[in-house]
Amino acid sequence: MDYQQATAVNVSMLTFLMSMLLYNNSYIDPYVVVTNLILIITSGFLLFIKIPARYSWALIDIEFFVSITEIFFFHGDLSPLSNYAVALMALFLTVLYAISRTYEKVPEFSLIYGILFSFLMSAFARLGTDEEMIDYYSAHVFLEGLNPYLPENTASVYSHFPFFNPVCFGTPFTTGGVVTTLGYPSLSFLVQVPSNIIHSDPNYVNFFFYLLTFVSLYLILRKGESLEIYPYFLFPTLINLDYTLFPDGGIPDIIWVFFVILSLQSEKIFWKGLFYGVAISLKQVPLALLPFYLYYLRREGYSVVKFVFYSAFTFVIFNIYFIVKSPLSYFKDIISPETANLLQVSDGISQISVGNLFFLFKPFFGVSMFIIFLGEFYFFVKYYEKFKESWVGFPFFIFLFNYRSLWNYLMYWPFLFFALKSRSTKKMNIKSNVPLRTLAFLSVGIIFLAAAFHYPFLQYASSFEVQVLHVDQSKGYVQCLILNVSFSNNPYAQGKIVPLFRILPYYGWKSINGIMWKSNASYLGPGQWEIVKLYPYFPTQKFEVQQFEVEAYYGQLQGYVLVNPG
Repeated sequence: MDYQQATAVNVSMLTFLMSMLLYNNSYIDPYVVVTNLILIITSGFLLFIKIPARYSWALIDIEFFVSITEIFFFHGDLSPLSNYAVALMALFLTVLYAISRTYEKVPEFSLIYGILFSFLMSAFARLGTDEEMIDYYSAHVFLEGLNPYLPENTASVYSHFPFFNPVCFGTPFTTGGVVTTLGYPSLSFLVQVPSNIIHSDPNYVNFFFYLLTFVSLYLILRKGESLEIYPYFLFPTLINLDYTLFPDGGIPDIIWVFFVILSLQSEKIFWKGLFYGVAISLKQVPLALLPFYLYYLRREGYSVVKFVFYSAFTFVIFNIYFIVKSPLSYFKDIISPETANLLQVSDGISQISVGNLFFLFKPFFGVSMFIIFLGEFYFFVKYYEKFKESWVGFPFFIFLFNYRSLWNYLMYWPFLFFALKSRSTKKMNIKSNVPLRTLAFLSVGIIFLAAAFHYPFLQYASSFEVQVLHVDQSKGYVQCLILNVSFSNNPYAQGKIVPLFRILPYYGWKSINGIMWKSNASYLGPGQWEIVKLYPYFPTQKFEVQQFEVEAYYGQLQGYVLVNPG
Protein backbone atom coordinates (compact mmCIF):
# COMPACT_ATOMS: atom_id res chain seq x y z
CA MET A 1 0.00 0.00 0.00
CA ASP A 2 1.36 3.41 -0.96
CA TYR A 3 0.45 6.84 0.38
CA GLN A 4 -2.13 7.41 -2.35
CA GLN A 5 -4.04 4.23 -1.58
CA ALA A 6 -3.71 4.78 2.17
CA THR A 7 -5.17 8.26 1.73
CA ALA A 8 -8.10 6.89 -0.29
CA VAL A 9 -8.86 4.23 2.34
CA ASN A 10 -8.63 6.88 5.04
CA VAL A 11 -11.09 9.14 3.20
CA SER A 12 -13.35 6.13 2.61
CA MET A 13 -13.51 5.52 6.36
CA LEU A 14 -14.31 9.20 6.95
CA THR A 15 -17.08 9.11 4.35
CA PHE A 16 -18.53 6.03 6.00
CA LEU A 17 -18.41 7.88 9.33
CA MET A 18 -20.48 10.72 7.82
CA SER A 19 -23.06 8.15 6.74
CA MET A 20 -23.24 6.68 10.25
CA LEU A 21 -23.61 10.14 11.79
CA LEU A 22 -26.38 11.09 9.38
CA TYR A 23 -28.48 7.95 9.47
CA ASN A 24 -30.68 7.23 12.49
CA ASN A 25 -32.84 4.44 11.09
CA SER A 26 -34.85 7.14 9.32
CA TYR A 27 -36.44 4.69 6.91
CA ILE A 28 -39.20 6.99 5.66
CA ASP A 29 -37.20 10.22 5.18
CA PRO A 30 -36.25 10.06 1.47
CA TYR A 31 -33.67 12.83 1.75
CA VAL A 32 -31.80 11.08 4.56
CA VAL A 33 -32.02 7.70 2.85
CA VAL A 34 -30.75 8.97 -0.51
CA THR A 35 -27.95 11.04 1.04
CA ASN A 36 -26.95 8.12 3.22
CA LEU A 37 -26.78 5.74 0.27
CA ILE A 38 -24.71 8.21 -1.75
CA LEU A 39 -22.23 8.44 1.13
CA ILE A 40 -22.04 4.67 1.59
CA ILE A 41 -21.58 3.95 -2.12
CA THR A 42 -18.95 6.70 -2.36
CA SER A 43 -17.19 5.16 0.62
CA GLY A 44 -17.08 1.82 -1.19
CA PHE A 45 -15.73 3.25 -4.45
CA LEU A 46 -13.00 5.14 -2.59
CA LEU A 47 -11.55 1.77 -1.58
CA PHE A 48 -10.63 1.11 -5.22
CA ILE A 49 -8.99 4.38 -6.25
CA LYS A 50 -5.94 6.40 -5.30
CA ILE A 51 -5.96 9.99 -4.05
CA PRO A 52 -3.01 12.39 -4.33
CA ALA A 53 -1.20 12.41 -0.99
CA ARG A 54 0.17 15.93 -1.11
CA TYR A 55 -1.92 17.14 1.84
CA SER A 56 -2.59 13.78 3.47
CA TRP A 57 -0.58 14.53 6.60
CA ALA A 58 -2.67 17.65 7.13
CA LEU A 59 -5.67 15.30 7.10
CA ILE A 60 -3.97 13.13 9.75
CA ASP A 61 -3.37 16.24 11.89
CA ILE A 62 -7.04 17.19 11.65
CA GLU A 63 -8.12 13.67 12.59
CA PHE A 64 -5.87 13.72 15.64
CA PHE A 65 -7.36 17.01 16.88
CA VAL A 66 -10.88 15.70 16.28
CA SER A 67 -10.06 12.65 18.39
CA ILE A 68 -8.70 14.87 21.18
CA THR A 69 -11.96 16.82 21.09
CA GLU A 70 -13.91 13.59 21.37
CA ILE A 71 -11.99 12.60 24.48
CA PHE A 72 -13.02 15.82 26.15
CA PHE A 73 -16.68 15.91 25.10
CA PHE A 74 -17.66 12.25 24.94
CA HIS A 75 -15.65 10.67 27.71
CA GLY A 76 -18.72 10.41 29.91
CA ASP A 77 -20.23 12.09 32.97
CA LEU A 78 -17.25 14.00 34.31
CA SER A 79 -16.97 15.96 37.54
CA PRO A 80 -15.44 19.47 37.31
CA LEU A 81 -12.14 18.12 38.69
CA SER A 82 -11.95 15.33 36.14
CA ASN A 83 -12.85 17.82 33.41
CA TYR A 84 -9.71 19.73 34.28
CA ALA A 85 -7.75 16.50 34.39
CA VAL A 86 -8.99 15.48 30.96
CA ALA A 87 -8.18 18.95 29.58
CA LEU A 88 -4.61 18.71 30.92
CA MET A 89 -4.26 15.20 29.51
CA ALA A 90 -5.51 16.40 26.12
CA LEU A 91 -2.98 19.22 26.17
CA PHE A 92 -0.20 16.81 27.13
CA LEU A 93 -1.17 14.41 24.32
CA THR A 94 -1.22 17.27 21.83
CA VAL A 95 2.31 18.24 22.82
CA LEU A 96 3.42 14.61 22.46
CA TYR A 97 1.82 14.45 19.03
CA ALA A 98 3.64 17.62 17.96
CA ILE A 99 6.93 16.14 19.16
CA SER A 100 6.23 12.87 17.33
CA ARG A 101 5.55 14.84 14.14
CA THR A 102 8.83 16.71 14.53
CA TYR A 103 10.89 13.55 15.05
CA GLU A 104 8.86 11.37 12.62
CA LYS A 105 7.60 9.05 15.33
CA VAL A 106 3.88 9.42 14.65
CA PRO A 107 3.27 5.66 14.14
CA GLU A 108 4.77 4.85 17.54
CA PHE A 109 2.78 7.62 19.19
CA SER A 110 -0.35 6.52 17.33
CA LEU A 111 -0.24 2.97 18.70
CA ILE A 112 0.09 4.10 22.32
CA TYR A 113 -2.45 6.87 21.85
CA GLY A 114 -4.93 4.51 20.16
CA ILE A 115 -4.86 2.07 23.07
CA LEU A 116 -5.22 4.89 25.62
CA PHE A 117 -8.04 6.50 23.62
CA SER A 118 -9.91 3.20 23.40
CA PHE A 119 -9.82 2.68 27.16
CA LEU A 120 -10.96 6.25 27.79
CA MET A 121 -13.89 5.98 25.38
CA SER A 122 -15.05 2.51 26.34
CA ALA A 123 -18.39 2.06 28.06
CA PHE A 124 -18.83 -1.68 28.38
CA ALA A 125 -22.46 -2.62 27.88
CA ARG A 126 -24.08 -5.43 29.81
CA LEU A 127 -24.09 -7.87 26.88
CA GLY A 128 -25.29 -5.10 24.54
CA THR A 129 -26.78 -7.18 21.70
CA ASP A 130 -28.87 -10.30 21.39
CA GLU A 131 -26.03 -11.87 19.36
CA GLU A 132 -23.60 -11.48 22.26
CA MET A 133 -26.21 -12.68 24.73
CA ILE A 134 -26.93 -15.85 22.73
CA ASP A 135 -23.20 -16.51 22.21
CA TYR A 136 -22.57 -16.14 25.93
CA TYR A 137 -25.54 -18.31 26.86
CA SER A 138 -24.50 -20.94 24.31
CA ALA A 139 -21.12 -21.16 26.03
CA HIS A 140 -22.99 -21.66 29.31
CA VAL A 141 -25.14 -24.40 27.72
CA PHE A 142 -22.00 -26.08 26.36
CA LEU A 143 -20.36 -26.07 29.78
CA GLU A 144 -23.49 -27.73 31.13
CA GLY A 145 -22.88 -30.60 28.70
CA LEU A 146 -25.66 -29.67 26.26
CA ASN A 147 -25.55 -29.00 22.51
CA PRO A 148 -26.24 -25.29 21.82
CA TYR A 149 -27.22 -26.09 18.23
CA LEU A 150 -30.39 -27.79 19.43
CA PRO A 151 -33.03 -25.00 19.51
CA GLU A 152 -34.61 -26.25 22.74
CA ASN A 153 -31.30 -25.78 24.59
CA THR A 154 -31.11 -22.04 23.88
CA ALA A 155 -34.86 -21.29 23.83
CA SER A 156 -34.77 -19.99 27.43
CA VAL A 157 -31.99 -17.48 26.82
CA TYR A 158 -34.18 -14.45 27.63
CA SER A 159 -35.32 -16.08 30.85
CA HIS A 160 -31.69 -16.50 31.83
CA PHE A 161 -31.08 -12.77 31.24
CA PRO A 162 -34.36 -11.13 32.37
CA PHE A 163 -32.89 -7.62 32.16
CA PHE A 164 -32.47 -8.10 28.38
CA ASN A 165 -35.91 -7.51 26.90
CA PRO A 166 -36.69 -9.26 23.60
CA VAL A 167 -39.02 -6.46 22.46
CA CYS A 168 -36.25 -3.87 22.69
CA PHE A 169 -33.18 -5.94 21.83
CA GLY A 170 -34.36 -9.07 20.02
CA THR A 171 -34.18 -9.94 16.32
CA PRO A 172 -37.86 -10.40 15.33
CA PHE A 173 -39.26 -13.02 13.00
CA THR A 174 -41.87 -11.83 10.54
CA THR A 175 -44.19 -14.53 11.87
CA GLY A 176 -43.82 -13.57 15.54
CA GLY A 177 -41.25 -14.21 18.23
CA VAL A 178 -37.55 -13.44 18.24
CA VAL A 179 -34.34 -15.32 17.45
CA THR A 180 -33.06 -17.51 20.29
CA THR A 181 -30.82 -19.83 18.25
CA LEU A 182 -27.08 -19.43 17.78
CA GLY A 183 -26.79 -18.92 14.02
CA TYR A 184 -22.96 -19.05 13.81
CA PRO A 185 -20.12 -21.60 13.81
CA SER A 186 -18.81 -22.91 17.11
CA LEU A 187 -15.99 -20.46 17.85
CA SER A 188 -18.58 -17.70 18.12
CA PHE A 189 -19.48 -19.09 21.54
CA LEU A 190 -16.34 -21.08 22.41
CA VAL A 191 -14.41 -17.80 22.73
CA GLN A 192 -16.86 -16.94 25.53
CA VAL A 193 -16.15 -20.09 27.55
CA PRO A 194 -13.46 -18.33 29.67
CA SER A 195 -15.89 -15.45 30.36
CA ASN A 196 -18.47 -17.97 31.58
CA ILE A 197 -15.99 -19.75 33.81
CA ILE A 198 -14.77 -16.58 35.54
CA HIS A 199 -18.17 -14.80 35.26
CA SER A 200 -16.75 -11.75 33.47
CA ASP A 201 -18.26 -9.40 30.90
CA PRO A 202 -18.09 -11.13 27.48
CA ASN A 203 -17.40 -7.80 25.83
CA TYR A 204 -13.92 -7.82 27.37
CA VAL A 205 -13.08 -10.55 24.86
CA ASN A 206 -14.18 -8.38 21.93
CA PHE A 207 -12.29 -5.38 23.27
CA PHE A 208 -9.14 -7.45 23.78
CA PHE A 209 -9.16 -8.44 20.10
CA TYR A 210 -9.87 -4.84 19.12
CA LEU A 211 -6.66 -3.75 20.80
CA LEU A 212 -4.82 -6.76 19.36
CA THR A 213 -5.86 -5.53 15.90
CA PHE A 214 -4.12 -2.20 16.60
CA VAL A 215 -0.95 -3.99 17.64
CA SER A 216 -1.00 -6.55 14.83
CA LEU A 217 -1.36 -3.94 12.06
CA TYR A 218 1.43 -1.90 13.63
CA LEU A 219 3.74 -4.92 13.59
CA ILE A 220 2.67 -5.94 10.07
CA LEU A 221 3.39 -2.49 8.64
CA ARG A 222 6.68 -2.25 10.51
CA LYS A 223 7.75 -5.62 9.12
CA GLY A 224 6.80 -4.46 5.62
CA GLU A 225 8.72 -1.20 6.05
CA SER A 226 5.51 0.75 5.58
CA LEU A 227 5.01 1.88 9.15
CA GLU A 228 4.56 5.49 8.09
CA ILE A 229 1.05 4.71 6.79
CA TYR A 230 -0.11 3.29 10.15
CA PRO A 231 -1.74 6.63 11.21
CA TYR A 232 -3.86 6.48 8.03
CA PHE A 233 -5.55 3.44 9.55
CA LEU A 234 -5.56 4.45 13.20
CA PHE A 235 -6.94 7.98 13.28
CA PRO A 236 -10.09 7.46 11.19
CA THR A 237 -10.69 4.38 13.33
CA LEU A 238 -10.48 6.44 16.51
CA ILE A 239 -12.69 9.34 15.44
CA ASN A 240 -15.43 6.91 14.44
CA LEU A 241 -16.40 6.02 18.00
CA ASP A 242 -18.45 3.06 16.81
CA TYR A 243 -15.23 1.19 16.10
CA THR A 244 -14.65 1.29 19.87
CA LEU A 245 -18.27 1.08 21.00
CA PHE A 246 -19.18 -1.91 18.82
CA PRO A 247 -16.71 -4.37 20.41
CA ASP A 248 -17.45 -3.22 23.95
CA GLY A 249 -21.17 -3.05 23.16
CA GLY A 250 -21.74 -6.65 22.12
CA ILE A 251 -20.75 -6.78 18.43
CA PRO A 252 -17.92 -9.35 18.13
CA ASP A 253 -17.01 -8.97 14.42
CA ILE A 254 -13.58 -7.56 15.24
CA ILE A 255 -12.49 -11.09 16.26
CA TRP A 256 -12.89 -12.58 12.77
CA VAL A 257 -11.35 -9.42 11.32
CA PHE A 258 -8.26 -9.96 13.48
CA PHE A 259 -7.78 -13.52 12.24
CA VAL A 260 -8.29 -12.57 8.58
CA ILE A 261 -5.60 -9.91 9.06
CA LEU A 262 -3.25 -12.58 10.40
CA SER A 263 -4.10 -14.81 7.44
CA LEU A 264 -3.43 -12.08 4.87
CA GLN A 265 -0.07 -11.09 6.30
CA SER A 266 1.28 -14.62 6.81
CA GLU A 267 3.99 -15.74 4.40
CA LYS A 268 3.50 -19.49 4.83
CA ILE A 269 0.43 -21.15 3.38
CA PHE A 270 -0.06 -23.21 6.55
CA TRP A 271 -0.61 -20.10 8.66
CA LYS A 272 -2.71 -18.44 5.97
CA GLY A 273 -5.05 -21.43 5.94
CA LEU A 274 -5.09 -21.92 9.69
CA PHE A 275 -5.94 -18.31 10.53
CA TYR A 276 -8.58 -18.14 7.80
CA GLY A 277 -10.08 -21.38 9.14
CA VAL A 278 -10.32 -19.76 12.57
CA ALA A 279 -12.02 -16.70 11.04
CA ILE A 280 -14.74 -18.74 9.30
CA SER A 281 -15.18 -20.76 12.50
CA LEU A 282 -16.20 -17.53 14.19
CA LYS A 283 -18.64 -16.17 11.63
CA GLN A 284 -19.74 -16.79 8.06
CA VAL A 285 -18.97 -13.23 6.88
CA PRO A 286 -15.31 -13.85 5.83
CA LEU A 287 -16.51 -16.57 3.44
CA ALA A 288 -17.32 -13.67 1.10
CA LEU A 289 -13.57 -13.27 0.63
CA LEU A 290 -12.93 -16.90 -0.27
CA PRO A 291 -13.28 -16.90 -4.11
CA PHE A 292 -11.17 -13.75 -4.39
CA TYR A 293 -8.65 -15.09 -1.87
CA LEU A 294 -8.23 -18.36 -3.75
CA TYR A 295 -7.64 -16.58 -7.06
CA TYR A 296 -5.20 -14.19 -5.38
CA LEU A 297 -3.24 -17.10 -3.90
CA ARG A 298 -3.12 -18.85 -7.28
CA ARG A 299 -1.80 -15.74 -9.03
CA GLU A 300 0.75 -15.11 -6.29
CA GLY A 301 2.16 -18.62 -6.55
CA TYR A 302 0.68 -20.21 -3.40
CA SER A 303 -0.83 -23.68 -3.28
CA VAL A 304 -4.60 -23.26 -3.36
CA VAL A 305 -5.13 -26.93 -2.47
CA LYS A 306 -3.03 -26.60 0.68
CA PHE A 307 -4.83 -23.42 1.69
CA VAL A 308 -8.23 -25.06 1.31
CA PHE A 309 -7.04 -28.12 3.20
CA TYR A 310 -5.60 -26.16 6.14
CA SER A 311 -8.64 -23.87 6.31
CA ALA A 312 -11.13 -26.74 6.13
CA PHE A 313 -9.14 -28.81 8.63
CA THR A 314 -9.13 -25.91 11.11
CA PHE A 315 -12.86 -25.38 10.64
CA VAL A 316 -13.55 -29.09 11.15
CA ILE A 317 -11.44 -29.23 14.31
CA PHE A 318 -13.63 -26.61 15.97
CA ASN A 319 -16.98 -27.75 14.58
CA ILE A 320 -16.84 -31.53 14.05
CA TYR A 321 -18.10 -32.34 17.54
CA PHE A 322 -21.31 -30.37 16.97
CA ILE A 323 -21.72 -31.59 13.39
CA VAL A 324 -21.51 -35.22 14.51
CA LYS A 325 -23.83 -34.66 17.48
CA SER A 326 -26.62 -33.29 15.28
CA PRO A 327 -25.71 -32.56 11.64
CA LEU A 328 -29.18 -31.41 10.61
CA SER A 329 -29.53 -29.01 13.55
CA TYR A 330 -26.01 -27.66 13.03
CA PHE A 331 -26.31 -26.83 9.32
CA LYS A 332 -29.87 -25.57 9.67
CA ASP A 333 -28.66 -23.25 12.40
CA ILE A 334 -25.65 -21.74 10.64
CA ILE A 335 -27.60 -20.95 7.46
CA SER A 336 -30.52 -19.48 9.41
CA PRO A 337 -29.28 -15.85 9.19
CA GLU A 338 -30.02 -16.02 5.44
CA THR A 339 -32.95 -18.46 5.35
CA ALA A 340 -35.05 -17.49 8.38
CA ASN A 341 -38.03 -15.13 8.06
CA LEU A 342 -36.33 -12.22 9.80
CA LEU A 343 -37.86 -8.76 9.95
CA GLN A 344 -36.15 -6.54 7.41
CA VAL A 345 -33.84 -3.88 8.80
CA SER A 346 -31.01 -2.16 7.01
CA ASP A 347 -28.11 0.24 6.96
CA GLY A 348 -27.50 -0.55 3.27
CA ILE A 349 -29.36 -0.55 -0.05
CA SER A 350 -32.34 -2.43 1.39
CA GLN A 351 -33.25 0.56 3.57
CA ILE A 352 -35.22 1.90 0.58
CA SER A 353 -37.48 -1.13 0.93
CA VAL A 354 -37.87 -1.19 4.72
CA GLY A 355 -40.05 1.91 4.79
CA ASN A 356 -41.65 1.13 1.41
CA LEU A 357 -39.96 4.05 -0.37
CA PHE A 358 -39.33 1.54 -3.15
CA PHE A 359 -40.58 -1.96 -2.39
CA LEU A 360 -38.21 -4.79 -3.34
CA PHE A 361 -39.28 -8.40 -3.00
CA LYS A 362 -36.90 -10.32 -0.74
CA PRO A 363 -35.26 -12.58 -3.41
CA PHE A 364 -33.93 -9.45 -5.13
CA PHE A 365 -31.25 -9.08 -2.50
CA GLY A 366 -29.87 -12.61 -2.82
CA VAL A 367 -29.88 -12.42 -6.62
CA SER A 368 -28.22 -9.00 -6.68
CA MET A 369 -25.53 -10.13 -4.21
CA PHE A 370 -24.72 -13.03 -6.53
CA ILE A 371 -24.63 -10.81 -9.63
CA ILE A 372 -22.36 -8.32 -7.88
CA PHE A 373 -20.07 -11.16 -6.84
CA LEU A 374 -19.88 -12.39 -10.45
CA GLY A 375 -19.16 -8.87 -11.70
CA GLU A 376 -16.44 -8.31 -9.12
CA PHE A 377 -14.85 -11.67 -9.79
CA TYR A 378 -14.80 -10.81 -13.50
CA PHE A 379 -13.08 -7.51 -12.67
CA PHE A 380 -10.54 -9.31 -10.51
CA VAL A 381 -9.64 -11.89 -13.13
CA LYS A 382 -9.53 -9.46 -16.06
CA TYR A 383 -7.84 -6.58 -14.23
CA TYR A 384 -5.82 -8.49 -11.68
CA GLU A 385 -2.85 -6.12 -11.63
CA LYS A 386 -5.17 -3.21 -10.87
CA PHE A 387 -7.07 -4.99 -8.09
CA LYS A 388 -4.43 -7.17 -6.45
CA GLU A 389 -3.95 -4.63 -3.66
CA SER A 390 -7.63 -3.76 -3.21
CA TRP A 391 -9.52 -7.05 -3.70
CA VAL A 392 -10.27 -7.27 0.02
CA GLY A 393 -12.79 -4.47 -0.54
CA PHE A 394 -14.99 -6.52 -2.90
CA PRO A 395 -17.24 -7.91 -0.12
CA PHE A 396 -18.22 -4.34 0.81
CA PHE A 397 -20.54 -4.10 -2.19
CA ILE A 398 -21.76 -7.67 -1.83
CA PHE A 399 -22.97 -7.02 1.73
CA LEU A 400 -24.25 -3.58 0.80
CA PHE A 401 -27.04 -5.43 -1.04
CA ASN A 402 -27.81 -7.86 1.78
CA TYR A 403 -31.46 -8.13 2.83
CA ARG A 404 -30.39 -7.10 6.35
CA SER A 405 -27.28 -5.05 5.58
CA LEU A 406 -25.86 -3.80 8.89
CA TRP A 407 -23.00 -1.45 9.71
CA ASN A 408 -20.83 -4.28 11.02
CA TYR A 409 -21.12 -6.07 7.65
CA LEU A 410 -19.55 -3.03 5.95
CA MET A 411 -17.27 -1.08 8.26
CA TYR A 412 -14.34 -3.46 8.77
CA TRP A 413 -13.23 -4.18 5.20
CA PRO A 414 -10.87 -1.14 5.10
CA PHE A 415 -8.86 -2.69 7.95
CA LEU A 416 -7.82 -5.55 5.67
CA PHE A 417 -6.14 -3.22 3.16
CA PHE A 418 -3.39 -2.50 5.66
CA ALA A 419 -2.60 -6.22 6.01
CA LEU A 420 -1.93 -6.81 2.30
CA LYS A 421 1.59 -6.86 0.91
CA SER A 422 2.74 -3.24 0.58
CA ARG A 423 4.39 -1.41 -2.27
CA SER A 424 6.90 1.37 -1.82
CA THR A 425 5.26 4.35 -0.13
CA LYS A 426 7.23 6.68 -2.39
CA LYS A 427 5.52 5.69 -5.63
CA MET A 428 3.00 8.14 -7.06
CA ASN A 429 0.17 6.51 -8.99
CA ILE A 430 -3.31 7.97 -8.94
CA LYS A 431 -4.78 6.06 -11.88
CA SER A 432 -8.25 4.74 -11.14
CA ASN A 433 -8.56 1.01 -10.55
CA VAL A 434 -12.17 0.93 -11.76
CA PRO A 435 -13.07 -0.20 -15.34
CA LEU A 436 -15.92 2.28 -15.72
CA ARG A 437 -17.67 0.88 -18.82
CA THR A 438 -18.10 -2.58 -17.31
CA LEU A 439 -19.09 -1.03 -13.99
CA ALA A 440 -21.77 1.08 -15.67
CA PHE A 441 -23.15 -2.01 -17.43
CA LEU A 442 -23.34 -3.85 -14.09
CA SER A 443 -25.06 -0.87 -12.43
CA VAL A 444 -27.70 -0.64 -15.16
CA GLY A 445 -28.29 -4.38 -14.80
CA ILE A 446 -28.93 -4.00 -11.07
CA ILE A 447 -31.42 -1.18 -11.77
CA PHE A 448 -33.35 -3.36 -14.24
CA LEU A 449 -33.25 -6.22 -11.73
CA ALA A 450 -34.73 -3.90 -9.07
CA ALA A 451 -37.59 -3.02 -11.42
CA ALA A 452 -38.16 -6.74 -12.09
CA PHE A 453 -38.49 -7.40 -8.34
CA HIS A 454 -40.65 -4.34 -7.73
CA TYR A 455 -43.60 -4.04 -10.11
CA PRO A 456 -44.65 -7.72 -10.39
CA PHE A 457 -44.59 -8.12 -6.59
CA LEU A 458 -46.40 -4.99 -5.40
CA GLN A 459 -49.29 -7.16 -4.25
CA TYR A 460 -47.06 -8.40 -1.41
CA ALA A 461 -46.58 -4.81 -0.21
CA SER A 462 -50.36 -4.24 -0.23
CA SER A 463 -51.50 -7.51 1.34
CA PHE A 464 -52.88 -5.54 4.29
CA GLU A 465 -54.86 -2.36 3.97
CA VAL A 466 -54.32 -0.21 7.04
CA GLN A 467 -56.43 2.83 7.92
CA VAL A 468 -55.73 4.98 10.96
CA LEU A 469 -58.99 5.83 12.73
CA HIS A 470 -57.52 7.66 15.72
CA VAL A 471 -54.14 8.83 17.02
CA ASP A 472 -54.07 9.27 20.79
CA GLN A 473 -51.66 12.10 21.64
CA SER A 474 -50.72 13.43 25.07
CA LYS A 475 -47.98 15.82 26.18
CA GLY A 476 -46.41 15.80 22.73
CA TYR A 477 -46.15 12.00 22.48
CA VAL A 478 -48.10 9.40 20.53
CA GLN A 479 -49.70 7.10 23.12
CA CYS A 480 -51.97 4.75 21.16
CA LEU A 481 -53.40 4.08 17.69
CA ILE A 482 -56.78 2.75 16.56
CA LEU A 483 -56.56 1.03 13.16
CA ASN A 484 -58.84 -0.63 10.66
CA VAL A 485 -56.85 -3.56 9.25
CA SER A 486 -58.04 -5.56 6.20
CA PHE A 487 -56.46 -8.72 4.76
CA SER A 488 -56.96 -7.53 1.19
CA ASN A 489 -54.40 -9.42 -0.95
CA ASN A 490 -53.26 -13.02 -0.52
CA PRO A 491 -50.64 -13.72 -3.22
CA TYR A 492 -49.53 -17.13 -1.93
CA ALA A 493 -52.79 -18.48 -0.49
CA GLN A 494 -51.92 -17.87 3.14
CA GLY A 495 -54.51 -19.11 5.63
CA LYS A 496 -55.69 -17.19 8.67
CA ILE A 497 -52.95 -15.13 10.35
CA VAL A 498 -52.52 -12.62 13.18
CA PRO A 499 -50.90 -9.47 11.73
CA LEU A 500 -47.95 -7.90 13.53
CA PHE A 501 -47.07 -4.21 13.64
CA ARG A 502 -44.18 -1.81 13.88
CA ILE A 503 -43.88 1.96 13.68
CA LEU A 504 -41.23 3.83 11.69
CA PRO A 505 -40.92 7.47 12.85
CA TYR A 506 -39.84 10.08 10.31
CA TYR A 507 -36.86 11.17 12.42
CA GLY A 508 -35.76 7.62 13.12
CA TRP A 509 -35.54 5.59 16.29
CA LYS A 510 -32.78 4.24 18.53
CA SER A 511 -33.56 0.64 17.53
CA ILE A 512 -32.89 -0.46 13.97
CA ASN A 513 -36.11 -2.52 14.17
CA GLY A 514 -38.23 0.61 14.52
CA ILE A 515 -40.79 0.65 17.36
CA MET A 516 -42.41 -2.71 18.02
CA TRP A 517 -45.89 -2.12 19.51
CA LYS A 518 -48.37 -4.74 20.64
CA SER A 519 -51.97 -5.03 19.53
CA ASN A 520 -55.22 -6.81 20.25
CA ALA A 521 -55.35 -8.19 16.70
CA SER A 522 -56.95 -11.61 16.24
CA TYR A 523 -56.88 -14.12 13.38
CA LEU A 524 -57.71 -12.63 10.00
CA GLY A 525 -58.59 -14.57 6.89
CA PRO A 526 -58.44 -13.28 3.29
CA GLY A 527 -61.08 -10.61 2.72
CA GLN A 528 -61.68 -10.07 6.45
CA TRP A 529 -61.10 -6.91 8.50
CA GLU A 530 -61.08 -5.82 12.13
CA ILE A 531 -60.55 -2.80 14.38
CA VAL A 532 -57.16 -3.03 16.09
CA LYS A 533 -55.76 -1.12 19.04
CA LEU A 534 -52.00 -0.57 18.82
CA TYR A 535 -50.09 0.53 21.92
CA PRO A 536 -46.56 0.34 23.42
CA TYR A 537 -45.17 -2.50 25.51
CA PHE A 538 -43.33 0.03 27.69
CA PRO A 539 -43.70 3.77 28.38
CA THR A 540 -40.26 4.35 26.84
CA GLN A 541 -41.67 3.27 23.47
CA LYS A 542 -43.89 6.33 23.20
CA PHE A 543 -42.50 8.68 20.58
CA GLU A 544 -42.75 12.38 19.88
CA VAL A 545 -45.55 13.54 17.61
CA GLN A 546 -44.21 13.57 14.04
CA GLN A 547 -44.93 11.97 10.70
CA PHE A 548 -44.65 8.20 10.98
CA GLU A 549 -45.47 5.01 9.15
CA VAL A 550 -47.34 1.98 10.46
CA GLU A 551 -46.35 -1.34 8.94
CA ALA A 552 -48.55 -4.42 9.27
CA TYR A 553 -46.79 -7.64 8.35
CA TYR A 554 -46.82 -11.42 8.51
CA GLY A 555 -44.27 -13.52 6.61
CA GLN A 556 -43.87 -11.94 3.17
CA LEU A 557 -47.21 -10.11 3.46
CA GLN A 558 -47.08 -6.41 4.24
CA GLY A 559 -49.17 -3.26 4.37
CA TYR A 560 -48.25 0.36 5.06
CA VAL A 561 -49.93 3.60 5.98
CA LEU A 562 -48.24 6.98 6.34
CA VAL A 563 -49.62 9.08 9.20
CA ASN A 564 -49.42 12.86 9.64
CA PRO A 565 -50.79 13.60 13.14
CA GLY A 566 -52.89 16.75 13.34
